[in-house]
Amino acid sequence: MTNVIKTVNLTKKFKDTMAVDNISLEIEKGDIYGIVGPNGAGKSTLLKLITGVSTPSSGEIELFESKDLEKGRKRMSAILENPTLFKDMTALDNLEYFRIQRNVPERSKIFEALETVGLDPSSKKNVGKYSVGMKQRLAIALALITNPEIMILDEPISGIDPKGIYEIRNLIKKLALENGVTFIISSHLLSELSNTVTKFLVIDNGKKIKEMTIKQLYDETSNHIILETSDNSKAMALIEEKFKYGVSASENNSVKVLNAGDDISRIIAFLVENKIDVLNANKTHQNLEDYYMNLVGR
Repeated sequence: MTNVIKTVNLTKKFKDTMAVDNISLEIEKGDIYGIVGPNGAGKSTLLKLITGVSTPSSGEIELFESKDLEKGRKRMSAILENPTLFKDMTALDNLEYFRIQRNVPERSKIFEALETVGLDPSSKKNVGKYSVGMKQRLAIALALITNPEIMILDEPISGIDPKGIYEIRNLIKKLALENGVTFIISSHLLSELSNTVTKFLVIDNGKKIKEMTIKQLYDETSNHIILETSDNSKAMALIEEKFKYGVSASENNSVKVLNAGDDISRIIAFLVENKIDVLNANKTHQNLEDYYMNLVGR
């Protein structure tokens, strides 16, 4: 696949603060790429570097496999922080203003964008009366007018109710699938992104902590075993010695074996051979937020 965004040792320093610290990443065409980290982790700064709002202290950025960033940035749209919307105007009027400002000749783009995000172009309702979710959909419509190949959304579902989150999530997936748009989405909650992204990066204190696909995430968090045995202490010692897996006492007088789901049959057989009765055995998954908090050391 073609890389549409690549950074190499990207760094941004503000006086004594390292906001982005040597981050290298590659985002392929069609990815829905999540950037997750606590507040102040460097997410917004990283997005500002990619979009050209801020200048890196060092490191490199390539867009569409080219170092001509000015040309590449014309092929992307970004919604950083709170988008500017005119509250005393309708959605249609907001888009018309933006279309003229961005020199988009085809007025039909307004109606296409509103239809795509599920807003009624004939509505006389002013934007000031919109819900947070509707405002976010309108912001995405503004970004769509220029037919971007990349859309960058900073915390797009922050403060939105569950229905609004569902609508934004489906809209992003639809645009990626049907229009081939590549997305970069930031959030401070891994669980918020896990139902949307195809790949994600965890950052903290400006540093890259982990990068993985969503499949790898679920493989890592759903591969534990919970055992109830006739002798938990002995079972834990034997499993640790034989299989080298991490083990710990779990709730309800049980044993948790970490990342061992693929060996569940072998572990049960081994315990039985060693005269330990296995009363119950189940695969389980780790809570995504617990997994995330472990990654960032909180």
